[in-house]
Amino acid sequence: MSSHFRCAALFFLLFGVAALGQEGAQKPKLATIEGLVTRIGTNEPMPDVRIAATPESGGAPRNATTNAQGKFTIADLPPGRYGLSASRTLFVRPRRDTGALNVTLTPGQHLRDVVIHLAPTAVIAGRIVDSNGEPLRGVRVEAVRYQYRDGSRILTPAGQAQSNDRGEYRIFNLPPGAYYVRASRPPNAFESAPAFLYYPGVTDAQDAIPVTAASGAEAFADFTVTPIATFSVRLRITGALTYSRPPSAQFFVMRQALSVPEIVSFQAESLGDGAYRIPALTPGRYEIFARLRPSVDATPLVLQSGRIAINIGDEDLDAGVVQVRPDAAVSGRFAAAAPLPAAVDPTKVSVVLRPMPGLPAALGASSRNAGGALTEDGAFTIPNVAPGRFRVDVSGLPPGVYLTSARHGGREVLDSGLTVEGDSQGTLELLLGGPESVGAVEGVVRGRDNQPVPDCVVAVVPAPARRANPAAFKSTTTDQSGLFSIRGLLPGEYTVLAWEDLEPGAHQDPEILKAFESRGVKVTVERGRLSVVDVRVVSFEL
Repeated sequence: MSSHFRCAALFFLLFGVAALGQEGAQKPKLATIEGLVTRIGTNEPMPDVRIAATPESGGAPRNATTNAQGKFTIADLPPGRYGLSASRTLFVRPRRDTGALNVTLTPGQHLRDVVIHLAPTAVIAGRIVDSNGEPLRGVRVEAVRYQYRDGSRILTPAGQAQSNDRGEYRIFNLPPGAYYVRASRPPNAFESAPAFLYYPGVTDAQDAIPVTAASGAEAFADFTVTPIATFSVRLRITGALTYSRPPSAQFFVMRQALSVPEIVSFQAESLGDGAYRIPALTPGRYEIFARLRPSVDATPLVLQSGRIAINIGDEDLDAGVVQVRPDAAVSGRFAAAAPLPAAVDPTKVSVVLRPMPGLPAALGASSRNAGGALTEDGAFTIPNVAPGRFRVDVSGLPPGVYLTSARHGGREVLDSGLTVEGDSQGTLELLLGGPESVGAVEGVVRGRDNQPVPDCVVAVVPAPARRANPAAFKSTTTDQSGLFSIRGLLPGEYTVLAWEDLEPGAHQDPEILKAFESRGVKVTVERGRLSVVDVRVVSFEL
């Protein structure tokens, strides 16, 4: 075991010198934000809008509601950087040209004339009928859109509705933009419909046609659900454990060779004696993840998982036997190489293993799951971890405390991910540190006229060797003066980039980085040091 994991066994009870040294210090003067909310297009003031100022350093937001003249005031704010959000039913704040997103307050400052703009939401409506033109009732219809998650584009639901007795549906309160509309399998249609049907009537999302929903307007997408050639898969699950009560089986099916792989949860038909039937799959290559889950009163309370690759042609398939094995229990402990600047509360901290690309998100595991534990001496257990590769994450840490290392079997896994295969061997060792263990980057973003640019996106991108870890990327937006601050960076080489507008999470996309990285500013981040840079904003034009 490395030396930095031998210290601070009771680190949850430690306070740092910095925190103690602040006792009795004179408190800075409080600040105030004053502003106005208007409607995009008309500039009319908007009453009853909820405004939240959330401190970047952590803590609860401070709220206010606009009056009849659309004005708001939030007083008694400690100096610092705040994110501003605005919400009202049937209105949304678009990404760009909507006023201040972040503000920086100095001691005693009264920041006036902050203007925020909201736009009416959009609606997508339509009708679902069968091949005879008869309305289909009770069909769930979703508006989904591509969003970035950990650097990958995935389809994410933004709203849903259910068709009525006339086959009509209406999805409201959508942010304006382009959507793909999909209908789930109609009730009692397991043999004739795939899991999803995308507008205008295709089974693969990559063949779907987007529907543009404009602010304050209604877009239409009608479906005709026609019989599609689908086939079933029969398989038998064999497990190493025998339960005191019959377990339930979960199946996650991932279609291969898609530009954006989809993983769908299936409720398979039980045929008895460990045999199951998964219906309505279109021809193609799939990977099926199978999991046996015991009931809460059964023994042992251990899940079993397995996977199998299949290729469906033009007939039903007997996939044979899926061997499932007991999920692993990952044990570990926290340590701190030096006193921390704040107490870590074990009742608020969670150690989370997040599936990396290629695994269903449902396979994620946490120390807070049933059978998990996290004690005051820093020891933890994560039960029922399926085989695969996972990103190590820790939530619930106080401001100023950072996860700086994750080691398993003598190897650093914070960036590469933790690989779990069968019984987990070794201890997952997590090292925490304070501000002296990480670095920060601050600076100003300037436009072509050399003037500061407010409300633009700034991203700090790690060196290529660390890009498998989404947590190594950091992003923010500039404040009212074009300034930005990004803290909690592990030591290393980074590139700082700034865009006038960028889809959230797109700074992790390899193709976007390939197009823009040469226009960024290189910076070396050192422990306990602040790096100051000037960055030129770029336009998003591929």
